[in-house]
Amino acid sequence: MKKQTFTVLLIFFSFSFALAQVRQYDQLISEELIAKDTAKAVLHLVDKLKSLDPSKSGALEIMGTNNQIYELLFKYSTKKTQLLAGANYLKKLLRINPEDYQGNEAFRANYVDTYANLIYKAGKVKEAIHWEKIAVDNAFEHQKAEFSANLEKMRNGIKTW
Repeated sequence: MKKQTFTVLLIFFSFSFALAQVRQYDQLISEELIAKDTAKAVLHLVDKLKSLDPSKSGALEIMGTNNQIYELLFKYSTKKTQLLAGANYLKKLLRINPEDYQGNEAFRANYVDTYANLIYKAGKVKEAIHWEKIAVDNAFEHQKAEFSANLEKMRNGIKTW
């Protein structure tokens, strides 16, 4: 077998394995949510985030993961390590190809808002305010009121969750 063919097959099988692993985590998260055990669902999400590389994820997967981070980690976790696991995934995402968002910054604003809220809940108030301002400045018109309200709450030390 040629070295190039072997390399392509190796990449394909590695990607397939990673995708299967992500789907397995999603299945576990779904099962825990059905059982109404958000604490276990959060643990599975944190494990999933450790296995994900946002640079190798598609737009729908990234959007879905952002939603899971918001709906599970942000809303239900109070553990700083879990909140920061979600924030670290989003931080990696925000560093990837920022030029892809030029002219489409509003799409990115969702991820920035989630990131800001996670780090705010984890106690990084000053940094959260900085990032939430970026979310407000780049948001779609229908998001501006919500993001602005979050920014004001952060400035006044009020919970956003």
